Amino acid sequence: MLYISVPLGKLVRRVSRLRGGGSALPGLVVEKIDPGFMQRTLATLPHGVAVVSGTNGKTTTTKMVVELLESQGLKVFTNRTGSNFTRGVAAALLGEVDWRGRLTADVAVLELDEAHAVHFVNRVPPRYSLLLNVLRDQLDRFGEIDKTAQLLQHIADKTTGTVVLNREDPALPASRTPLQARTSSTSAWTTPSSAPSPTTTTCGQRPAVPPRCAPPQAARRRRTPQSGAGYCRF
Repeated sequence: MLYISVPLGKLVRRVSRLRGGGSALPGLVVEKIDPGFMQRTLATLPHGVAVVSGTNGKTTTTKMVVELLESQGLKVFTNRTGSNFTRGVAAALLGEVDWRGRLTADVAVLELDEAHAVHFVNRVPPRYSLLLNVLRDQLDRFGEIDKTAQLLQHIADKTTGTVVLNREDPALPASRTPLQARTSSTSAWTTPSSAPSPTTTTCGQRPAVPPRCAPPQAARRRRTPQSGAGYCRF
């Protein structure tokens, strides 16, 4: 099946496009006949894989990261159609690889749905992950926000390099706690333009002095059980 998976997937992709839909269908087909296709292909990237996940803002953030990397001369693979399931990533790969399954790129930046990202990172541990936020959304799928936080936690645990967290979301600091022993990973703390310069700490640690809040009319300090400290929220 290994030798026919890419030609067959490309054929399904072409037929699907002619019929005007089914952007994820080719990925579903290739996943069925060649489960190792995605892992095998992405493993060839010299700078690895970056995963972008969270409740809101995935598409916009992914596009921004891709533009920034491309402006530095890197060739970036991404799932541009916005199909953020694993089959969507596989379908996007089929559009970029040659007939022998070779991908010409330096790094992959992938937008992934929180639940499907868990399945993806089990197959392809990312080198970088960017976790955006935890909000009440799609309650029929995820229930309360604790479940969403657990999904993002799993993504962070599987990341082999750098985990970037949104400091402004009080639900995300909980995802740092189990990472204390991982000295190879760092957590970038985003800082509003009116606050002091950003602080970089080892995952699981917090700055000794939390960033100062701007004047009351511009910001408010909030203490949460998850963070155990006050953070500026804008």
